[in-house]
Amino acid sequence: MLHFCVICGVLIRRTSFAPGVLPDDDLQWYQQLHIVWRREISDTATLSGVGYIDSDDRVIAPLGPESSYRDASVTFEEYIPYYEGSQLPWSFFFHATCWDILLQRVPEGLSDLSRFSSIFHNVLYCTTWSRHRYVRPGHDFGGSIQFQKPAGDPIRKIIAEGYSYLLAEPLQPQNMAEILRICGGHKVFTVPTRAPIIRSSQGSRDIFSRLPLEVLYMIIELLPSSDIGRLRLASTSTAHVTRPTSLPQRFWRSRFRPDFEMGFAMPIEATIDEDWRKAYFAIRHALSSPLDFAYLKNRQRMWNIVTVNASLLAEHMKGSGLSGDLHNDNNDSCPKLQNGLSELGRGQIITTQFSTSCHEYLHVGSRKLSDTSIVLPVNEGEVRIIWLSMICFNSQKFIAGVRFQALDSPTQGYRNYSLGYISRGSEVKVDIPLSHRIAGFELATRVNGVVGMRVVLQKGSDKSWTSWVGDVGDGDPNIAFGMLSLTKGLQRALIVAGFDVSLIVYEGLQWLTALKAFKMLDLAILREAPARLEDVPLQPLWTPVCPRGPLTPALQYSSRGSFNAMLVMDFGGNHGQNLAHLTRIVAHIQEYSAPIVGLTFYFDNQKNIHFGRQGRMEVSSFFDGPAGERVVSVTYERASTSCGIVTLQIHTNYGNTAVFMPNELRKWPSTKLSVPAPPNTPSDLSLQRPSTEYSTETLRAPEDQQITGFAANLEQSLLPELSFAT
Repeated sequence: MLHFCVICGVLIRRTSFAPGVLPDDDLQWYQQLHIVWRREISDTATLSGVGYIDSDDRVIAPLGPESSYRDASVTFEEYIPYYEGSQLPWSFFFHATCWDILLQRVPEGLSDLSRFSSIFHNVLYCTTWSRHRYVRPGHDFGGSIQFQKPAGDPIRKIIAEGYSYLLAEPLQPQNMAEILRICGGHKVFTVPTRAPIIRSSQGSRDIFSRLPLEVLYMIIELLPSSDIGRLRLASTSTAHVTRPTSLPQRFWRSRFRPDFEMGFAMPIEATIDEDWRKAYFAIRHALSSPLDFAYLKNRQRMWNIVTVNASLLAEHMKGSGLSGDLHNDNNDSCPKLQNGLSELGRGQIITTQFSTSCHEYLHVGSRKLSDTSIVLPVNEGEVRIIWLSMICFNSQKFIAGVRFQALDSPTQGYRNYSLGYISRGSEVKVDIPLSHRIAGFELATRVNGVVGMRVVLQKGSDKSWTSWVGDVGDGDPNIAFGMLSLTKGLQRALIVAGFDVSLIVYEGLQWLTALKAFKMLDLAILREAPARLEDVPLQPLWTPVCPRGPLTPALQYSSRGSFNAMLVMDFGGNHGQNLAHLTRIVAHIQEYSAPIVGLTFYFDNQKNIHFGRQGRMEVSSFFDGPAGERVVSVTYERASTSCGIVTLQIHTNYGNTAVFMPNELRKWPSTKLSVPAPPNTPSDLSLQRPSTEYSTETLRAPEDQQITGFAANLEQSLLPELSFAT
């Protein structure tokens, strides 16, 4: 079995040493590894020393993170990767060099390696993996993912395809002289000796022109270079005094901070008096060259990879834990909320897709490991401010916690009700007007967590919404929206949230534990406690937007713990304004067993609108919307051998019928086109069709109404059922 580094994605190459024979010389950097492992019953992970893979594909490493296979009299252990159904500990392998770079990028980890190792292990534990058990953290490992194959020699392929820089040892430069020597001492202009031009602030609309030059330099030293570029475009005075030859050396030194673009090249030995500007341009010139400088390029690649979760790891090294009470469905000591409000029933819940099994790699969604709850007062004027904590996990931003600031009537002060992981440095403030009450929450979700939220407000009979906080996708079909409502008159609500949570051990003399959460996975509002979350009605998720009105007929919602969002195909527009411009409809067909996976609508006055997914073939039909042709009904057919729609008919007021189907064996009357068979269709369909049962349903708009949109249940990348809106 091939083992790839879970940090950089490059192969951990086995050695030629037989079992029991210790290496007698130094190994290549990509042959040296660490293991971080944790047993299911343990709260903490353990980091091994520097080890290797022997010729029999056994992973060998000494105990203790500071030890190495080179040391004399060390105790070696064999580590086995976790497989489904086994009782072995969870073990993840990575290059020893990559671990060093991770600690250079997140120096907070050096203060407590045991705790940092546990957090890093939990990140991998909650990350998705491919079917070949290769970690998939949401990026391509700087290009090395293309060489992660279960067979062959990835090292030879890397060299043969011109990616040999991936094998260069990514050493940290020793000093500035080494950087300039390796990079060829790229020549740059010297700082001019003349004094800078004095900027006049009289009558200027450029507020930056009024700042003293030293203050302006202090500001831009804190900004990423990309933001400085935008500032120079917006402010002519700033552009004038921030030319590369005018900026002081301390600015160029700031570019070598860990979170800026040259952080990867910060030398081990450096002083304030170095020529940082010369080094900056020398490195930039070297990285742009197609030749040589392999170790710098590989080090930059690794640095960018570990930066993805650097803020997450640093944040979780702090002492704060998970806020809220652990929710137990059978806990009779939970506070009793008022009864008699039948409109809310048992409550409402929105879920994403999560795995609750501890005995397999995570292939999709997230691991839901805990539910926490708070009892929130929701009377008018009580909750004044809501703070949403955001966190970046594997290149995506998620909501990690919510903090409600409510008026405490007895003291006339304010009290915090916190739920989840609260990060004060990443909180976004949402103000609640005094005369409004919270009527609910609208969530934006991905398959692996909650990425956005806005609050529904009510004043009398009028409803309004706050601005979105987080990532709402701007039409991204991978983001779906759901609504949780609070019944009017409800005084207190039990709010329950699910998280991917792990137990982390605090530093110090006493062994204490605290729950830590990476991101929010689901949210529920309950009317009374105790209540079983499994009994709470599941709210639908819609993509790319929620429907404007009721659907006919109502769709069957997805199962709990899955992410089968309802696809809303609002091709007619908010008021049907697009109907008069519709000229063509295209159905996307995937395969014979599950053919229709998406629809595209073309208009004469704007670009096309696509809903669903792209198939392997297209079936098209023209439509004369400008002449008054409108959709009045649809007929769809389902097969017993497929959970999707195999044939779709769209009927118009002109008596025309557009047919979208995967084969020609079932002929509909009044078809407008002849449809070819899709790819992978069995050669003798007639032998299979007698064993297939078909069901047909027609959806018809009420008299004098027109169909303006469809909605479909997206299940396993296809359209299993259909509704329409008028």
